[in-house]
Amino acid sequence: MRWLVAALLLLTVALTPLAAQATSGRAAPTCSQADVTTLGPTTSVGDGECVVIDLGILQPGDVYDMSLIVVDDAVDLLLFDQNGLQPYELGQSYRSSVVFPASTESALGGYEFHWSVPPSIAAKRWSLVLDNLAHDGDGGLGDQGGSTATVSVEVTRLNQAYWTPYNNLVAVEADDHALLLSGSDLQLDAGTVVVVSAWPMEFIGDVYLQTRTMYDRYVAGGIGVQFLDGAALQSVTQASSFTWQVPASLEGEELLLVVDNTETPLGGGNGSESLRMTVRLEMAPPLTPTVNDDKSGTVSLGETLTLDATATPNRLGQRGSFSWDLDDEEDTNGDGNASNDVDAQGLTVDASWSTPGTRTVHVTMTSPSGEVASSTHQVSVVDTVSPVPRIQTDATPVAGGWRLDVGDTVTINCMSSTDDDVISQCAWTVDGVSQGTNTTLSQTWTTVGQHLVELTVTDASGNMASTNATLRSIDPSLPEFNLSGLAEFPTEATAGDELRFRVVVSDPYDGPADLRVHWDIDPTKDTDKNGDAGDDPDRVGINVLIPFERAGQQDIVITVFDASNNSNRYAFQVDVIPAPTTSTSYTGLVVGVLVLGALMGAGVLGFRFWQRRLALDLLLNRGLNHEDAKAHMAMVAQQERLPLLSKAVAYAGLHLGEVVPREVQEAQQKQAEFDAIYGNSPAEVSTTAFAPPASTYAMSAGSSQAAAEAAALLEVETPAPNRSVATNDPLSALMDDDDEQEHVPTSVEPAAPSVVLPASAAQADASSSAVSVPAVALPAMAPTSDTPATGGPETGVALPPSPDPVTQPSMAQSAPPVTSASQAGPTPPPAPSPRSVRHTCSACSSMFEVDVPAGLSQALVACPRCGTDQLIRVQ
Repeated sequence: MRWLVAALLLLTVALTPLAAQATSGRAAPTCSQADVTTLGPTTSVGDGECVVIDLGILQPGDVYDMSLIVVDDAVDLLLFDQNGLQPYELGQSYRSSVVFPASTESALGGYEFHWSVPPSIAAKRWSLVLDNLAHDGDGGLGDQGGSTATVSVEVTRLNQAYWTPYNNLVAVEADDHALLLSGSDLQLDAGTVVVVSAWPMEFIGDVYLQTRTMYDRYVAGGIGVQFLDGAALQSVTQASSFTWQVPASLEGEELLLVVDNTETPLGGGNGSESLRMTVRLEMAPPLTPTVNDDKSGTVSLGETLTLDATATPNRLGQRGSFSWDLDDEEDTNGDGNASNDVDAQGLTVDASWSTPGTRTVHVTMTSPSGEVASSTHQVSVVDTVSPVPRIQTDATPVAGGWRLDVGDTVTINCMSSTDDDVISQCAWTVDGVSQGTNTTLSQTWTTVGQHLVELTVTDASGNMASTNATLRSIDPSLPEFNLSGLAEFPTEATAGDELRFRVVVSDPYDGPADLRVHWDIDPTKDTDKNGDAGDDPDRVGINVLIPFERAGQQDIVITVFDASNNSNRYAFQVDVIPAPTTSTSYTGLVVGVLVLGALMGAGVLGFRFWQRRLALDLLLNRGLNHEDAKAHMAMVAQQERLPLLSKAVAYAGLHLGEVVPREVQEAQQKQAEFDAIYGNSPAEVSTTAFAPPASTYAMSAGSSQAAAEAAALLEVETPAPNRSVATNDPLSALMDDDDEQEHVPTSVEPAAPSVVLPASAAQADASSSAVSVPAVALPAMAPTSDTPATGGPETGVALPPSPDPVTQPSMAQSAPPVTSASQAGPTPPPAPSPRSVRHTCSACSSMFEVDVPAGLSQALVACPRCGTDQLIRVQ
């Protein structure tokens, strides 16, 4: 038992520190604070201590030169941003927050490298920790303390060159590589200078510039050239660099910057250990401006030329601002230097010059890095435009030149001539003879005549142009008329006469052949459009014939012109009396016209008579009797406005539809009335009355007579029963008379359906009609805005059926037919009072009233306004 107790005691003693450690948790280190700006040359870090050096707020992308020296004992050099420092200070695991490869664990000795602040959205505060303790969160890695260490720290921000795309510490694992720049980062202009520098921090590596083809071969382990000639650093053991210029063959081609930590290619490091190395790549792109123009270096005076510097190399954005001195012979800013004037600014500018010559254009470019470069461009300004010659004189201007009196002196000059540069010379010739090269010229002529003056103008560039003008030396006198001859002109004429006039003219300088005489026989009109209405050459010469066509006063103006265009005129009047009337008349012509018109009228009438005869035959051939055919033609003539030369088909109405005989028509009508009134049930026969449908054919003679007599009672004009409808056609009336003489009917049979008339109307007409008229029952209609006040085609009528062997309503039976006065019987008893019904038309929405006879429950009535049949039900 003793040995067991002793063993338990030993185990308890051994486990006591572990239990204490487990229950106490991780201890947060207590670090001293320091600022890099006030840090001394060296800093002592004792065993179990740590120092946090504040580097300040650093901007992303800034590069710092880090120089660290550790002696006496190793320490951990740990770089944190403001967020990563917190886990370290709390004693927590921090290895995922420390910034590599700028951090070094168990550092002892000297370390010098460049560090670029990592990218971030905003600037951060950074700290460097000097760790000489066993931190609870270091995982047992790195320095765990020991003795006091002495550390020297220097952190300096670098002002690197403008075109420095890479400057940082890079870490590469053994037998691996790092691609630092590629793609558009290194697509450069020809002539760009590239400087690559490198120095190691741990182990030995290589740095290469490669093309894409070389890089692919390098990665694949292929055989061949794997870096550009003169652009490689191999086995970098100390600070080294190379300078390389982009050839024209590689302009714009993708280049790649590679850090190699492999055993290939030959001559470099072997890649057996991890590598840390600082690499910096700097560039100097070409900054010389390149200028072109849109006129190939030659431009005319005053013409605009565009100077363009867009061809300046700019793959790295090296084009900055451009200023232009457009003429190095003019010192526009007055500083004594004629080539630094700022005449224009921009990548492209427009320029023009007003004098010929060679212009040297200076362009100055200031790059984004502040560097200044300039170049020149030559432009030849030429005068390609000829001068514009102009002649001026002190003579009197006339159409086509000038004039002056004989013996006068005229002064001629070229001072109004112009050129886009300068006029250097004016050369004169008069009538083909050279008169020198003076600016002005004087001439005097002692005879009448025309002279040609020619001017040739030359500018400073040798361009020439010519013009000419006509000068006339004229006599100042006017031509004259022989007044004795003018007094003999006749003063009267008769309309229709043509009289001869002769004038005698003369001039002191010109002979008769040089004089022109114009006779203007209508001074109110300017027929030659020269602005003078009185000198028109209606007749020309000294002996002319002038017609007098209209009676009245006629003015005549004579104008005489000499060779110098001097003129004189004489005006006179002639009274023109009307021509005597003659017995000649136009009776024969009028008679001829009348005869021709009569013949034409007779022809038209004959044609109409012939066509109407043919129309009558067409109807007779279709089974109509003579009277029905004539009645149908009369109806067509009344309804249709037929032209004078209408054909027989139109007179017969066949263009409106086929015509059937009266008997067929009446049979169809009776059957339709019967069906419409009685239907198929007895109830309908006793309670319903319908108006017969309107016929589209001509009425028979008897029907026409009955309708005419009934309409006469209602004061409506209706054609006579035994004649066609009256027209204004005399030939038609003549034809009707002939037809009646040849086809007079012996009797007229009323074949129309029986129609009941009111008793009063029947009695009123009984004495005037020799033909039996069927009775007509016309219900009274209250006139409305849409209903005529008198009966007519629009009046609604309730008609009983024709007297067939069918039982008729009691009202129809109580109304016997009306005959002539000799046959009239006693007055029938009054019919039962009708019922007044108001109805709205379903077609036109017009409201009207109709009296429905007693005993009827419904009636078919035509709307007074639109004529649409309406079924009216009696409530």
